[in-house]
Amino acid sequence: MWGGTFHAVGNRLLRLYGRGIGVSPGFTVLDQTDAADFLDPIRGEIGLCTGKRRFPRKDTLGAIYSRTGNAGEKLAAVLRRDFPWCEQEAEAIRSVFRRYVERKRAQNAWGPETRSRA
Repeated sequence: MWGGTFHAVGNRLLRLYGRGIGVSPGFTVLDQTDAADFLDPIRGEIGLCTGKRRFPRKDTLGAIYSRTGNAGEKLAAVLRRDFPWCEQEAEAIRSVFRRYVERKRAQNAWGPETRSRA
């Protein structure tokens, strides 16, 4: 018998039995700050920090990404309702999110919303 928070028990179960669903037991769990830190360099890699118009910062991107996953909504709807000043950047944001998911998978990391409905 063991106990713990939902997340602690889930973490332990995935480390013990996750291989059956393709999860390596050596995975890393990202918190909100770690997730934002994953997003930040991607902005620069695809040249989104150099234009005249300012691209959303890592914390804003993290909040947008989290809302798409948590609410199960499309990126366009989240931007329209909660981040209207970012609507013009929807395609670039979608591109950042794709790379974010690829990078998390490549580094065996799990964090705020592994899947986004971008």
